[in-house]
Amino acid sequence: MSEEKAYWTHEIASILNVSDSTLRKWCMALEKEGYVFTKGENNSRAFLVRDKQALLYFKQLVKVEGRTIKMASVQVFNEFLSNERTTPVRTEYEGVRGAFDSELKKLNDRMDKQEEFNQKLLDRIDQRDSNLMAVLREVQEHKKELAMTKKKKWWQFWK
Repeated sequence: MSEEKAYWTHEIASILNVSDSTLRKWCMALEKEGYVFTKGENNSRAFLVRDKQALLYFKQLVKVEGRTIKMASVQVFNEFLSNERTTPVRTEYEGVRGAFDSELKKLNDRMDKQEEFNQKLLDRIDQRDSNLMAVLREVQEHKKELAMTKKKKWWQFWK
């Protein structure tokens, strides 16, 4: 079996120039009559070329000829007798999604490494700051000692 091009709801809705909710309403009416749409892996409708043609005909019946949704769904079902299709259809989006998933994994790994590096850097900065403070304290103590020695009188120098 050769794979057909599959469309998602928003693609068919833009082709038909109707809203997504209107398209879903039409699809539910067709499904009530027994029309079977192909379902994707997450149980969402995947529209094949045949489904696109059926929905274009449905739109003509409802919008141009003024039929009710019920009458149009019966007529479309009779014209496009549906065969049971339950196998998931591979769409072009699944291949692209695999590429995005692998890129996302690489980015997450890179971000984890960056966070680890940042933590090491913060630890080194903290260590540097504590060393710097220790040196500053020593310098201040040394300055105090020098100041104390300078306050001695000249005759107390040898004491």
